[in-house]
Amino acid sequence: MKRRITAEQLQELTPEQQAKLRNMWKLQPGDITLDTKMGLIYTLVEGSNGKAIIEHIESESKDRHLPLLNIGQMIELLELSKPTLHIDKHLPEGIEKRTMYEVFQQGAGTHWGETLCDALWEATKAIL
Repeated sequence: MKRRITAEQLQELTPEQQAKLRNMWKLQPGDITLDTKMGLIYTLVEGSNGKAIIEHIESESKDRHLPLLNIGQMIELLELSKPTLHIDKHLPEGIEKRTMYEVFQQGAGTHWGETLCDALWEATKAIL
């Protein structure tokens, strides 16, 4: 199961969407971030080393970092923006034979994906 978005998916965001995501995102141990300037991916571990990295990102370079959001983080962002969120899994029927996920959010519409992560990402992009 795909658990988080990819660096390539982050590149789908406009500069305005990136700025909004940075404002909504709260750095936490366990987060994985992409340094958009350097093209490096960081895992923010717990402990003193992870705390130092988080403090550095928050104070000096948060404008360069974007989170590789996981499923839980996307659900949290969606719930913060709109109160109603419905997630459905559609099982294959007929010729197509592929499972699809549907994410509906009142005011933001319906978004589809072949994985739950991708459907949530489409919905998250819509609120950014």
